[in-house]
Amino acid sequence: MAIAAPGCPAPLPDSAYATRCTGLAVTLAHQDGRKIYRDCPRGARPTHPLAPKLKALVEKLRCALGDRVVITSGFRSRRHNLYSWAYVQARTPRANPVSRNSRHMVGKAVDFFVRGYAYGDLKRLETKLQQWAGRLPAPLRGSSKAIWTHVYRKGEGRDPDNLHPYPYLHLQLRD
Repeated sequence: MAIAAPGCPAPLPDSAYATRCTGLAVTLAHQDGRKIYRDCPRGARPTHPLAPKLKALVEKLRCALGDRVVITSGFRSRRHNLYSWAYVQARTPRANPVSRNSRHMVGKAVDFFVRGYAYGDLKRLETKLQQWAGRLPAPLRGSSKAIWTHVYRKGEGRDPDNLHPYPYLHLQLRD
């Protein structure tokens, strides 16, 4: 188990970054009929380690902000990701924040909110994450262009992993 830096919460295990499955299904109408997209069994948490660079950024953030950082979506199995895509597609077909080939499926994306942070606070945090990406220790270091971020407003971009009332930040590795 990794040791926390002084004053930082203990690093999260890989299972904390796994998205919890719902066991539900979504039916979508297609030109050739209807298709059912089923999530993985309720409560299942398929795990896969986050990419080391991404985990280092999230742990640096957790060290700065503590337990107020709430991970809502990390690794997603292919089945859960397709369910998430269908869930959003069924509700808002033209504005779909879930990619069928999401970086979540390979441990290179994470969504989180910070308790007590409004949209503007997360936008400032987004800038800080870009700076931190260029200052990670070698061999994790990358330029600020090595990550892509987006802050979703309250009510925007809600897949089933982010059905909370808070603005949230999506962070993904480009490499």
